[in-house]
Amino acid sequence: MPPFYVSPVAKGIKDRVEALFATSDKLYLGTNTGTLYIYSSEKVEGSDEPKLILQDTKKSFVRRQIDQLGILKDISSLVVLSDSVVTLFPLSTLSTPTVLTQTRNASVFALETSVQYELSDGSYATATQSGSKGIATVVTVLAVGCKRKVVIFRWHDGEAQPVKELALDHTPRAIAFSTPHTIVMAYPPPDNAILSLTTMALTEFVTPATTTVSNNPGIGMGMGMGALTGLGGYMGLGSKAKFAAVKIEEGEVLIPKDSTGLFFGVDGQTTRPVGIDWPASPEETVYTKPYIISSFPPNSLPDLEALNTTATAAIATPTISNSALQIRSALSLQPVQTLKYPFIEDPTQPPPPPPPATKLGSASKQPTIAPHTLRLLTSSPGTGPGAPTFILSTPTDRTALANEGSTLWTLIMHPWQDQISELVRHEKYADALALLGVISVQPDPTKHIQGLRGVQLFQEGQFEQAIDMFLALDMNPAKVIALYPDSISGRLAAPRERWIKLFGGDVEKPEETKETKEEEGQKSIAVVEGAGDEEVQKAVTAITGSPPMEPQSPPASIVGSAGISSRIKAGLGAMGVRDEAESIKDVSSSKTKKGPDEFTLSTRALGTFLVDRRPKIPAALVPFGITAAQSADLPALSAASVDELMALPSAPLSTLTPEQLVRAAQLVDTALFRLYLFTKPSMIGALCRVDNWCEVVEVEEALRARKKFTELIDLYRGKKMHAKALDLLFDLSKEEEDPLDKYMSSIRYLQKLGPEYLDLIFKSARWIFEEKPDMAFDIFTAEEVELPPKKVADYLESIDPMLCIRFIEYLFAERQEESTTFGDRLVELYLRQTVKLKKERSSEHERLYSKLLAFVNTSKYYDFDRLYALLPQTDLHEVRAVVLGKLGNHHGALEIYAHKIQDYTEAEEHVLQTSLPD
Repeated sequence: MPPFYVSPVAKGIKDRVEALFATSDKLYLGTNTGTLYIYSSEKVEGSDEPKLILQDTKKSFVRRQIDQLGILKDISSLVVLSDSVVTLFPLSTLSTPTVLTQTRNASVFALETSVQYELSDGSYATATQSGSKGIATVVTVLAVGCKRKVVIFRWHDGEAQPVKELALDHTPRAIAFSTPHTIVMAYPPPDNAILSLTTMALTEFVTPATTTVSNNPGIGMGMGMGALTGLGGYMGLGSKAKFAAVKIEEGEVLIPKDSTGLFFGVDGQTTRPVGIDWPASPEETVYTKPYIISSFPPNSLPDLEALNTTATAAIATPTISNSALQIRSALSLQPVQTLKYPFIEDPTQPPPPPPPATKLGSASKQPTIAPHTLRLLTSSPGTGPGAPTFILSTPTDRTALANEGSTLWTLIMHPWQDQISELVRHEKYADALALLGVISVQPDPTKHIQGLRGVQLFQEGQFEQAIDMFLALDMNPAKVIALYPDSISGRLAAPRERWIKLFGGDVEKPEETKETKEEEGQKSIAVVEGAGDEEVQKAVTAITGSPPMEPQSPPASIVGSAGISSRIKAGLGAMGVRDEAESIKDVSSSKTKKGPDEFTLSTRALGTFLVDRRPKIPAALVPFGITAAQSADLPALSAASVDELMALPSAPLSTLTPEQLVRAAQLVDTALFRLYLFTKPSMIGALCRVDNWCEVVEVEEALRARKKFTELIDLYRGKKMHAKALDLLFDLSKEEEDPLDKYMSSIRYLQKLGPEYLDLIFKSARWIFEEKPDMAFDIFTAEEVELPPKKVADYLESIDPMLCIRFIEYLFAERQEESTTFGDRLVELYLRQTVKLKKERSSEHERLYSKLLAFVNTSKYYDFDRLYALLPQTDLHEVRAVVLGKLGNHHGALEIYAHKIQDYTEAEEHVLQTSLPD
């Protein structure tokens, strides 16, 4: 849907209209005979089209042709330029005219009304200049261009001020107010001038010969001006173009010169790096925010519809055979609509089909339409929908003119929301954003469209710009990650054709139009670069459906900047442009350059996004008391479906719930792990060793495939997946021969596990005890954590009672154990193992017996009675003697020393130690 549609508002006008002026509620027409027609303009409920009712006809209102009309609201007067003089008529009566005698030999005038503020020094400034300080005053200025002079009339709150005149070297042919204090005057080309109304200082400047950069749509199709030769001299057809100076925005005026239009500021310098390059000289030009509308005579504009259907297009470029209007965006300067006469009155009906393609050299039979001129292109006060623009169509044939007369048409702008929706439907996101930059609609779709534009930039290969836009929008990380292949995005990976839908764009493509046909050559292909050539080929084929093509030069780049110039480049009608960018999909055409460089740049762009998000998301979780250290205790990322992840809000982190923040953190860290696997493998270890939100199941296979076992073990440890880590260590140990390499990694890992993992420790340590018990014993003697000693002792005893003895000895020697529980257990183990070894005739029984004897003799941390009851009657007499002594039965102890073992030295020593009297 183009921005405008056309509707007739007055038909059968037999007089030759030479001047037209519209207000919000009236329309004034002036004729070549001096007649004035006054129409009332009424709004029709449910329609944007004005309804014109002829209110009054002033025959012979003035003696000669009316050349220009205007309204001075401040003094409620109609301004009429006729017979080379300006006259004021009271609107209430349109009688008793006041001739402005200073305006003899007048050729043009311009009006400006503004609210200004009288400052303390008596000067006047606009609200922007004064900060709304001072006395508010309605200031109206009438600037009249006369023969080699300009006359300035001024009214303050309806009170006339002294008239000012300034002699000029040339006669102004067109005047426009650049600001309330500045007028731009167009002289015969190439001369122009700027007049400061405050100081009456004149600055002259010259219109350059050509524009800096051509933006003629025909040139982009191989249709430069040379291609339009052989058209019967169409450039000379139609009436001579009027001089024009058209105010675009505050401080900017468009001055057409031949087929070129340039934009100038208050200093006489061009405000934009490019201008308009029309296919021919426009006859008239007006500005209706944000569009520039120009009228052209027959055979001036290329007929793109016919170009798409005519077989002879390769030899001669067809042109529009009748008068036409071309509408351009004032932001991008690109054509957005062409209205061919006869106009289609019903905007709901599709345009007539183009003529069928013809054979080479033949002509298709089409109904002949009498040539018409399009004149008096006039915009009305206000901007946007509801502020119509008028145009008068007149048959050039006198008979047709006498029969049907002229028709007054109004150009009605579609509502802003409809225009935005249409641009979005055609994936013209840059155009939509440029339009939103100068209008206001509710609800505001800017952020939504910015997201779609970010995807489009990504498709075009402008990865850095796309990522910057995603960051500014707080884009859901899942959607950004999904733009990358599954080697980085995993199950989130979305095929290229689903990207727009993923970001909320229209699912169905609009019907092909001439605009989309012209842009077809700009469609791009996504390319993914991997770590190796084979992976690159696979990734490219998976996303594009074909292997990468050979390199070719990329399209030209247009660099954006702030202000008007940036709006030009990103504005309405802007095609895909390219800048330095980074991602794995380098796109511009089917033969875009491919290679590792694109992969490096692309992944750096994703890294920018992930590294930016990584510290910010955990910071947003702090108020909820949630940290990455708790990640293992929270629902896993794999528990959420892809649809759930894509539904996460693209909103400031401070507005997300804890659950949403956790999911975002998991997405970011998991993608960062995958990204580092491709781009910075050395960073994986550092990332694994710190608390992180990475989803292990999403990356463990990739780590295994790249033999990043140390990193995977660190990741398992951080996620408390100790069983997996220990299983992996066991598997790795099978490939080692050196004992230190074979066992120590598992031992060190087990040493760091706390008592909550005791069962896992026991299970995972078993194989080490079976193969290297002395080394395995160190698992329970580390200082990092303290395990329940009784359970450890039980476990060790189940393997080998000697290990349990060793452990309890360690408790008493190193940890200063003072429990009789362990003392009783130790002496019992000593006792049991001594007896066992003695029966087995093992030489170890003597060493163990010595330990038993030393312990019972020196320690008080065991139950004497209990041990005495366990001792055999026929063996271990030294131990029995010590225990009897501990129990106070010294006579029994001496009896054993003296009679059973006949060790008189021990007996004597016992006596001395106990100080027995006998």
